[in-house]
Amino acid sequence: MVLQDVVFSLFFVFVVSTFVVLLMFWLGGRLGGRVRKTPDRLASYACGEDLPPVKLQVNAERFFVYGMFFLILDSFAFLLLLSFAKPGIYPILFSFITLLAVVMTFPKGRY
Repeated sequence: MVLQDVVFSLFFVFVVSTFVVLLMFWLGGRLGGRVRKTPDRLASYACGEDLPPVKLQVNAERFFVYGMFFLILDSFAFLLLLSFAKPGIYPILFSFITLLAVVMTFPKGRY
């Protein structure tokens, strides 16, 4: 075997990268300072201001709709990019399908 084949083999690259990561982790633990736990560090903000906890209200249905819009438009951008390799009816067809998906995703009178 040639040295180049050994250096670029999958096993050698895995072993070297694992060794480098472990070395960096060990050096970070050695060189990093120890953190003392003080009451100021346990405060919710660095300025020490105590704010009353407020329950965060998340509308899961609205979040789902925004997520669906993102997925539809993201996949549309990808398909439109790929469709320019074969010009003709494909970009128009993909645009129509995406428009139909967006229209079908709109909630009817909920907001």
